Amino acid sequence: IHFCVASGRTYLHGKKILEMFDLLDGGICCGLNGSIYYDNGVTLCPKTIEPGDVLDMVQMVEGYTEDYYNMQIQDLGENRNYYYPDCKPVEKYKKECVDLGIGNWDDTPLKDAILQNPNMEIGKFSIVSEAKESSSKLEEIIRAKYGLKYTITRSGKGYLEVTNKEANKGNFIRYIKDT
Repeated sequence: IHFCVASGRTYLHGKKILEMFDLLDGGICCGLNGSIYYDNGVTLCPKTIEPGDVLDMVQMVEGYTEDYYNMQIQDLGENRNYYYPDCKPVEKYKKECVDLGIGNWDDTPLKDAILQNPNMEIGKFSIVSEAKESSSKLEEIIRAKYGLKYTITRSGKGYLEVTNKEANKGNFIRYIKDT
């Protein structure tokens, strides 16, 4: 019996669960909503969003400065970059990485990280807002321009996530069935 973990978090979270329960042999997991798969020591099926598109979306969000409190990108190499790297939730994530022994963070602000690495393989772009109404406005604007190209989903009250159209847990299940 294969045990599989599918998560919006990094694949390292899923891998850690497999290790904790001694299920790594035969265990498969996906992370970043299906942007990358981990199968017995190998990462597969990378599905990314274009760094230039993320920079464009960041500019869209910047027009609503009162409507969000942070943005983040997660690359396929398990790094996170935040728009505001010193924000309190970022500190919580850093502690989680240390406590679990997984993931990486980079204190380079999000826009600078992309500009310094224009070929970055971004698996997920997230916008965090405390006000559902405002994040709905942002969602409409981003969906109008990028809704045919990327999947834009709401996770919680004011959390928008943008991923590659092919990055989803359903495709991960198809991968498992075909393996």
